[in-house]
Amino acid sequence: MLPKMSIREFTIPVGAECPCPSQLEARHVAINNHLESDNMSLMMFRTEHQPMLFWCSYDNNRTVKAIFNLFKDDPLPEKVMTQVQTIQPGEYLRHGDQIYMLCEDKDLKQVVRQISVFATALDANVAYQMSDFSEDDEDPEEWPEFYLTRMSEVSKPNETLCYCWYIEKGNHLFLQPVFEEDAPEFRKVNKNCLNWEFLHEGDTFERDSKVYKICKDEDDDYYITPHIKAKETAKIIPFR
Repeated sequence: MLPKMSIREFTIPVGAECPCPSQLEARHVAINNHLESDNMSLMMFRTEHQPMLFWCSYDNNRTVKAIFNLFKDDPLPEKVMTQVQTIQPGEYLRHGDQIYMLCEDKDLKQVVRQISVFATALDANVAYQMSDFSEDDEDPEEWPEFYLTRMSEVSKPNETLCYCWYIEKGNHLFLQPVFEEDAPEFRKVNKNCLNWEFLHEGDTFERDSKVYKICKDEDDDYYITPHIKAKETAKIIPFR
């Protein structure tokens, strides 16, 4: 069984949407504004509209001294919020159309990174659970069926549009591109204009000069991982 992709392989640094992406940077902001306290954690404030994420500086009595935006477009709350959840390393976050993860880091302590490759069925399930589709899910505890597919347009069957998680549950179909950078163009295509080819364990495909292999883990769930294999024996599905 090949190893799964590491966090550094399936995530990328955040962009300008996060002016203060790490715990260390948040602490420096607090110090520079004379708001340093005993602790600094990333917290989720639940509002009537959507969850909002902030770095919170607080003392050992859990009294919040200051909060700093994680995402620059989120307004600061006008009053003290009572429904507050501390985010732990390894947890996924959603903001807009993007999914992020809070990661441990030797230098930055904790840092938010963006998911760039949905490499495992678990990642695909996170995308599904954090999507608007899941709001109509009558049994959220039950996992959907996950498949890996090569997507193409009906009018261009030989041209790969993207590689995609095909997620099926009841009458619902959710499609999540494996590589997040493919998502904006993929979502412009009407689902009725799509073809899909199911991929299987042992299949490989090439993208951006890398060869990926489709594997199954100990739970019989699909995942992809970078793979080097002799050209004469590799079954490669090219990304056009």
